[in-house]
Amino acid sequence: MNAPQYYALHRKEQFYVSKPRAGRHTASTSMPLSLLLKKIEVVRTSGEAERILLDGKVMVNGRVVKDPKYAVGLNDLVEIPDAEKSFSVSVDEMAHFAAMEADKDYKHIYKVVGKYKTSGGKVMVRLHDGTSVASDGKVNVNDSVVLGKERKIEKVLHLKEGSSCFVMAGVHVGASGSIKQLKEGSMSRPRSVLVDQGNGSFETIVNNIIIVG
Repeated sequence: MNAPQYYALHRKEQFYVSKPRAGRHTASTSMPLSLLLKKIEVVRTSGEAERILLDGKVMVNGRVVKDPKYAVGLNDLVEIPDAEKSFSVSVDEMAHFAAMEADKDYKHIYKVVGKYKTSGGKVMVRLHDGTSVASDGKVNVNDSVVLGKERKIEKVLHLKEGSSCFVMAGVHVGASGSIKQLKEGSMSRPRSVLVDQGNGSFETIVNNIIIVG
């Protein structure tokens, strides 16, 4: 009953479920890797998931992960080389976990949720998955970055009118479109965007979206 909505679990089908290890993503928008492997039907039980993880047969974002409780969430790439399968992690219109098969050209896109300088003056940006990467300073909070294999920024996707976005939270979760208008916030009202879907538009706060193009 206490599991996040993101897990999309039937309340009467299983009594216990693992929690993801803290450090990546947030508790309400991530799940342990072992549960994800069951969701995408790579394994049937948690025991099977632990075995293939310990054998080093699963990769997340290009790195072998053996921890069953490793947190995975939005825009992470999970690969099972032996099965020649790759899955990108997303969220559907019910705010539930969703996985889609990914091709070799998959782009790792992460939202910038913070920006700071190290004691040595190096500019760093904090991403929505909880990690930080070095930046040249031309990236702002609420922009997105495309990361390469070495977790280095290859491209910056700016929050601006005309940019493509995906709604990752809120009433319109799971929707996508282009930003028609940016609306500045105030002391009582957060910054928001008007999202055009072609056949209509809706408004949502900036915190609910991630720029994807």
